[in-house]
Amino acid sequence: MSHGTLAATDVIIVGAGVTGIAVAHYLQARDISYVILEADDDVGGTWLRNKWHGARVDSEVVRYAFSFMLEIPRKELWDRGEVLDYLKRSLHATGIDQHLILRTRVQRASFDTRQNMWTVDTALGNYKARFLVNCNGFGANVPNVPAFDGMQAFRGPIIHACDLDEGARFDDQNVVLVGSGATAISTAPALSDVCKSLTILQRSPSYIYEVDNTLGWFARLCRMLHEGGVPFAGATLRWKNTVEGDVYFLLIRRFPRLGRAFFRWHWRDTVTKEYHTEFLTPRYAPYTQRIPKAIGLKRRLAARKIAFRNGSIRRFGERSIVLEAGEEVPCDVCILATGFKLGVFSFPMSCDGLPLDVHDVNWYKTLMMGNVPNYFHPFGCFHCSWTQRVEQLARMIADVIVHVRTRQYNRVWVDRKTVPFDPVFRPDFLMRETHLPRPYGLFELPTLDQLVSFRLRTSHELRFA
Repeated sequence: MSHGTLAATDVIIVGAGVTGIAVAHYLQARDISYVILEADDDVGGTWLRNKWHGARVDSEVVRYAFSFMLEIPRKELWDRGEVLDYLKRSLHATGIDQHLILRTRVQRASFDTRQNMWTVDTALGNYKARFLVNCNGFGANVPNVPAFDGMQAFRGPIIHACDLDEGARFDDQNVVLVGSGATAISTAPALSDVCKSLTILQRSPSYIYEVDNTLGWFARLCRMLHEGGVPFAGATLRWKNTVEGDVYFLLIRRFPRLGRAFFRWHWRDTVTKEYHTEFLTPRYAPYTQRIPKAIGLKRRLAARKIAFRNGSIRRFGERSIVLEAGEEVPCDVCILATGFKLGVFSFPMSCDGLPLDVHDVNWYKTLMMGNVPNYFHPFGCFHCSWTQRVEQLARMIADVIVHVRTRQYNRVWVDRKTVPFDPVFRPDFLMRETHLPRPYGLFELPTLDQLVSFRLRTSHELRFA
């Protein structure tokens, strides 16, 4: 679609990543007009921007793919390139690409209660719609770069993972990877193949689960049936994996000792008990932070291509990192997998000329913000497939808009109210943001949320006028 100022449409979707595509599909299915504004040169969101070695999803493909374009490939997890290819194919197959406008960054958005209309400003023109859907996702565009003493004196490059290119090589160089979250664990095996040595430097360990990225017998059977045209095969596998994931989540949260014992057993043939205790046993209980999935980490640990170190950084030397305990770690290249600054809102919003205060705002079902009319902000889940939740949210958005249109309402909103900040997961990138929206109204379990949470007739908090 060409650039320019559009005539008013029903919905403006901001962002053409997984969330934006899901929302577009369900709007299209209900004959709701829309346009997608994407700031980047192509679709894909986080998968377009993040190009570090080993970038991939850590949810099984059958749960990460859209239910309306379900795929079961020959391996469990997709890498970045495969996700991008799938998203582009999804856009083309559904015709959503005909509603897409690239290189159009939203600068601000304002709602007029007299016209009941959003106006979205971009450098290339203004766009108007009755409803605004912000599919900004994590808004993970700004890397979190801690300030360490001596960084300017360090003679090698210091590169944040967000700025790392998968084609970069560090032959004959000692690389230190700072961090222990999902990014660090995903990139470490691939990064270790292009450097002399790799040390994962972590302030504290994480629980890590290794997969071999192959399908089990039941998944292979479902794949064969799915490719043979059996309609329920893919959905059956998707539901089986979802239920299993929820059961594991509940068991490990309820019985953390069982979870700790499981991870000790999981690593028993790779590292010694002492090594596991020191480098792979966190201080926190399992599933209070996301559990990274690794591919090939065990093999590289056994071959000593990767080593773990615990400790906080005191300062950088010219060719080393000095820890608070006094240990000096050789370092020619430092890669920071230290997360990002969470930007849930990527542009300012106003209503009747007054700025909308989104600090500490209540976030109903991670879908609607308190006292922001005709505005939806769908957000996925931390411990399971992002796609599964945003698809449910996308269906609910379409249901709400159809309800507004059928009953001839002008506006829909939820009241502003105080909600405690009590996230199920407490990763550093989340806890250091002090004024985030406050989610509520969810079970945090896809099986229950799909059956109960996203139902318009049971949503007593919605207000219509």
